[in-house]
Amino acid sequence: MLSRRQHHHALVCERGARLRFALLADVQSGNQAWARVRKGERGEIVVYYGSATAHGASADGGETETAFRFLKSYVAFNADQVEGLPERFYPKPSDEAQLPIAAHEQWFAKLGIARILTRDVACYVPSRDVIGMPPLAAFDDAEAYAATLNHEAVHSTAAPHRVGRDLSKRFKQAIAAEELVAEIGAAILGAHLRLPPDHIFDHAAYIENWMSLLQSDKRAFFHAAAQAQLAVDWLLAKSPAPDELHVQA
Repeated sequence: MLSRRQHHHALVCERGARLRFALLADVQSGNQAWARVRKGERGEIVVYYGSATAHGASADGGETETAFRFLKSYVAFNADQVEGLPERFYPKPSDEAQLPIAAHEQWFAKLGIARILTRDVACYVPSRDVIGMPPLAAFDDAEAYAATLNHEAVHSTAAPHRVGRDLSKRFKQAIAAEELVAEIGAAILGAHLRLPPDHIFDHAAYIENWMSLLQSDKRAFFHAAAQAQLAVDWLLAKSPAPDELHVQA
């Protein structure tokens, strides 16, 4: 995983015996100091999923626009695998950066989604448009409760009056696909809402389990990720994360 601040900096890269790079802003100012990936380190492949519009000319001389989607892959290294980076690439962890459970509850309340108490099952009930959650004491900690609530909140966006998501038209195993959407969305929400980073490992294991049911569809993950982003966008538009609320203010 990249340092939280690292993705804000464009890099100029060149390959020699080892990959080395400099920050674009430093290159432009003439003050670049090259950093190197340590010998023997291996990066992780990350994929960027995006959309764009191509402009062209029609047969009658007019202008045409064609929307298309694309995938780009990159090799990403953690800042700890790199020598020569400035100190700002190594932010010190702080408990203050984590969202307290009370603040998460305030965030959820602004969504206007009904929640009921259940005995031991967390779920979203489409017929009643409610989220069912066991008591906080049933979870290992408050952060696990919040991560589970995020998962169910993403499920709730499938309702027609929210995002309106029907995966049965795209997937034969629509239930597996919906679980994939909810868990990817919960992972994204966890980052926005500053839940402790440990929750990522639980999401990864859960996502891997549901991906095994969709192995016949090579684009299943990317479609699910796009749907998860739509869900998260709706939730955060309805109730902005604390940091985003501060920026907007």
